[in-house]
Amino acid sequence: MKYFVEISPSNIVLNKVVADDNETSASIQKIMKSSNTWLECKKSGGSGVGGTGHIGYTYDSANGVFIEPQPYPSWTLNNTTFRWDPPGAKPAETATSIWTWDEETEQWVDEAPTI
Repeated sequence: MKYFVEISPSNIVLNKVVADDNETSASIQKIMKSSNTWLECKKSGGSGVGGTGHIGYTYDSANGVFIEPQPYPSWTLNNTTFRWDPPGAKPAETATSIWTWDEETEQWVDEAPTI
């Protein structure tokens, strides 16, 4: 099986389909009756280098990578990993910590219940 994503003119992934091994990007474009670009991609994986396209991701054609939507306005795109980095490093995990990002304070907050 092969996996293909439909890319809009603004490089947003609009659709993802599974096809037989003999299909190509051109044949998928014809089958789907779409004027948009279709690219073969990996079955799974996250964003960034070696990742796959998911609906809503942006395709960076210059670097051949898919970039997930920006999770928070304060996070910046890492031009090496093509993933979003928070302004501050996430604290180390512990057996009881549940770290979440608080955009208002731009800090990691431990949401673990206190006992």
